[in-house]
Amino acid sequence: MIQKSIFKKFLKIFVMNKNNAFGKNISVNEALSIQNDYTTNQCYNEKLPSFPYVEIAKQLASPKQEIFDAALYYMKRIAINEPNIKNRIIDLLESISNDTEISGTKKTCILETIKSIKSLK
Repeated sequence: MIQKSIFKKFLKIFVMNKNNAFGKNISVNEALSIQNDYTTNQCYNEKLPSFPYVEIAKQLASPKQEIFDAALYYMKRIAINEPNIKNRIIDLLESISNDTEISGTKKTCILETIKSIKSLK
């Protein structure tokens, strides 16, 4: 489905229809239509913004120990600095620790981090 671009709509309103005098006589419905088209063109369902800690949590699956340690450290720092999302981070870390592909040492590190985050007030 091909939609008109916003630029073409602006051209139609401002240039092709010279009676509008640069949009002074634009109707409310036309303005809302342009605004809705702009909003839908800017947001794609596949590219909705995600929380940054989710991107950091993906790094916990890295085979490199340094990347794993850094990701775990930053997850803990985010939980400390953002108490409103602390429980979400704990749930995410618990689900990662329950994964069967995580090695024993990494799993214990994650569980220790969960304990230290839970102990914070």
